[in-house]
Amino acid sequence: SVQNQTFTDWEHIVVDDGSTDNSAQVVSSYVAQEPRLRLIQQPNGGMQNARKAGLRASSSQTQYLSFLDSDDKLAPQMLELTVSYLEQNPQVGLTFCNHYIINTEDKILKTYERLRVIPSRFWVKELPQDTPQTPFIAVGCGACLEPTTMIRRSIYEKTSGWREGEGDGHEGIELLLQIALLSEVHFLPQNLYYYRLHPKQTSWSIDYDKQMDKLLVKWKKGTGFTEEEKAKYSELALFYRRRFLPYYWSRQAKRFYPKAFLLYLKSFSPL
Repeated sequence: SVQNQTFTDWEHIVVDDGSTDNSAQVVSSYVAQEPRLRLIQQPNGGMQNARKAGLRASSSQTQYLSFLDSDDKLAPQMLELTVSYLEQNPQVGLTFCNHYIINTEDKILKTYERLRVIPSRFWVKELPQDTPQTPFIAVGCGACLEPTTMIRRSIYEKTSGWREGEGDGHEGIELLLQIALLSEVHFLPQNLYYYRLHPKQTSWSIDYDKQMDKLLVKWKKGTGFTEEEKAKYSELALFYRRRFLPYYWSRQAKRFYPKAFLLYLKSFSPL
């Protein structure tokens, strides 16, 4: 999907993070034919470690960064649209987009629109799809799916970078929040990414909630933050627990209730 991009000025660095299959051999066969493609092999160190290794190996001329997860795919215009947007909006440090969820056979299971929320006077307000600006508090409530992002390198280099956490996934949320403190974060409503769902994958919401629990503990300590940053993290922590989570789960309940009720009625049907 990278080779099929309408934007052609790219370098693609594949990090073989200690794979035990023939992935490296397959990639090597393409490297011989494609000068923009490079392969790095290293012992298994986890996703964030692999992302950092790829970044270290990238050209110093590379201005924008995208981190494509293994097995996922890009829509043909992904790079063109995101790079063009960042070129036209220098105040923006990160863009992200909607995505498709596909299975192991490339079948589209769902067209996913990102949920972006901010506080209203008494509850929660969803940002419309045609509003690109995504505030810090919305980023902290899971607005961005990490691999759908395009990051301005000059902003990334002002952060602590990808950090290997303690598992549970979504370890990049801390990086995304740092970027949101340093620059604007904007949303593109197009579906430009194909996120592959595997049978044994855990729930997104469970993974994200576990990671947020760890970050909330860190934020309470407030070590290394300015007073302004402490205030923003405190506001996010309060909103996340008291408004966002109840809103999110009530929204999920409404979404699945009709299907659950239909299955309940079918349970009374004769065999």
